[in-house]
Amino acid sequence: MKTGNKLLLGFAGLLVLLMLFTNIVLRANFSKGITNTQNHRDNAQQMQTLEVSAFKALVLVDDHLLESSSAISDGATTWVEVHKDNKFTLSRLANAKVATRQNGDTLFVNINSNGQLSIGCPSLESIRSEYCNLNLHDITSPSLRIDMSPATEANIDDIKVGSFTYKGGALNKIYIDGGSKIDSLHLQLGKSGTLNWQAPYKYGEMSLDSLREIWIAPEVMSKVKLIK
Repeated sequence: MKTGNKLLLGFAGLLVLLMLFTNIVLRANFSKGITNTQNHRDNAQQMQTLEVSAFKALVLVDDHLLESSSAISDGATTWVEVHKDNKFTLSRLANAKVATRQNGDTLFVNINSNGQLSIGCPSLESIRSEYCNLNLHDITSPSLRIDMSPATEANIDDIKVGSFTYKGGALNKIYIDGGSKIDSLHLQLGKSGTLNWQAPYKYGEMSLDSLREIWIAPEVMSKVKLIK
């Protein structure tokens, strides 16, 4: 075989080996990149729990909807869970955009992203929600006041409250289960709201304005003194 042909074959073989090596390196880096991306996503979806200073009142604000001109027509999409805990805690997704500040006994929570948010406390006196939906569980308090902005929803179960005041704006929905116990009730709902009430109470009043849906448990209906 001529020297020129030998050199040509050698060069071709070297080129093939180089291409194979490059392919192996690219595959390894690509696989590593997928793994890193997946790890990043997994970390972002993990809940982080922080202890906060003691509070008696909560103010929940969805900054995104607060600044939107279509907040009422779109309805709230952020859900906040408030539940009984021995400590004062706030749990959120690692990548959630949540800011907190405290003024006296009031904890302000500003949210600028959808996702899970959970707040724990031994007891509570008031909640004001600006375009946040609310899940309230197992809270015991001598008195509790809840103010919900328009186009929001509140699911309440297993609360034990002496004096319970609830005010919901237009299109507000409230669901309260039969496991809750209330002594005194003051309930006000805006236009086109939804009321599903199963909790017994001793005395109080309901002020309802042109509701879209209403359901009151029969055993509770017999105790209703006044519906304005």
